[in-house]
Amino acid sequence: MLSLLRKIDEIILSTVTDPKNISEQVAKLIVHEIGFRGVGIFLLKDKSLQSIGMELSGTMLEYEQILLAVCRNKTILTDQHKDNLLVRATSEKQRKITKYLFDILNPMTDLNTASAIQANLHIKTGIVFPLLARNELL
Repeated sequence: MLSLLRKIDEIILSTVTDPKNISEQVAKLIVHEIGFRGVGIFLLKDKSLQSIGMELSGTMLEYEQILLAVCRNKTILTDQHKDNLLVRATSEKQRKITKYLFDILNPMTDLNTASAIQANLHIKTGIVFPLLARNELL
């Protein structure tokens, strides 16, 4: 785990300054180093969370494509969706864990779609972890 944190630190402190590029590299690193099924990274900016990085492991089958479509290039308004786990984790600046993917994907999709993605991709746990990179909350 310590080596992963060092690699993330190297990416963040590198000469790359574009948050989208940084987040894509970090998401890919986490999926491949830890073996997570998927990682999405959102940038907190102007009272909204903007999807700026996404990586999934494995073959891109139907539900992987659906998950990408649900998350890619989406924005969550923090003052309108305070019950969303991404919003809560960033506003409280602490890690959040859930058994329900809908807690993370609401309002980007409905409960039925989130449940179908979770069941078909065998997602058991969702973890939201706020990360500060170059003075921006990811």
